[in-house]
Amino acid sequence: MPLLDVTEAFDPLFMDTCTVYRILETIGQNGRVFRTSTPNYGVQAVIVPSSPQDLQRLPDYQLMQKSITLYSYSFRFQGPAIDPVTGTKTTHPDEIDWHGSRFVVRHLEDYSGYGQGFVMAIAESIQAIDGAPIPTPMGSA
Repeated sequence: MPLLDVTEAFDPLFMDTCTVYRILETIGQNGRVFRTSTPNYGVQAVIVPSSPQDLQRLPDYQLMQKSITLYSYSFRFQGPAIDPVTGTKTTHPDEIDWHGSRFVVRHLEDYSGYGQGFVMAIAESIQAIDGAPIPTPMGSA
């Protein structure tokens, strides 16, 4: 086990806040899937871009491929979880709302050997086209 505790390396100046939606799935009496979303406001994490924001143009549509990497030691991000008894998926990957864009966790690494609760998550945008990064153009009144 590593002797380095990375929680001391997290400078509050690098931390940002986001909202994480934990989505649970149950099957109702009628056999249909029922999804409930529980928001976790003010989640602290170091959030950095993990890919260029490339515009992908296809014959029928266009979309931005945008992804972010989140590092946290205070919140455990979650990917899909399967109930060991029934073998059915009960939890969807977390959805993250950050700076007006919605992301879904696609890759998750548990680095708790480097500090209690330390995780790294890569999340991809689930919106076809995200909003403008700057609300008003620079230099306009």
